[in-house]
Amino acid sequence: MSKETHVRTIIMGSLKELIRNRQLAYVSETNPQYSHLTDEGREFVLNMVGTVLPMLIVAEKERARNEAEELMINKLSGDSV
Repeated sequence: MSKETHVRTIIMGSLKELIRNRQLAYVSETNPQYSHLTDEGREFVLNMVGTVLPMLIVAEKERARNEAEELMINKLSGDSV
């Protein structure tokens, strides 16, 4: 699993947990427009972003490095991109 996929999985899992926990979010069964985060839910989101952001930066650097390596290998081997 790539680091980017790992980060995406963490984010989606966290958001799913967020909407399942009544202490973090009010989810309206009538109209999703009425759903909202509690103060505790807002803090949860800020903490999640603070935790995941460095991981996302590392994943993006890894992706860019891998892409650059692949381009260089293709160029050196004479393959067209």
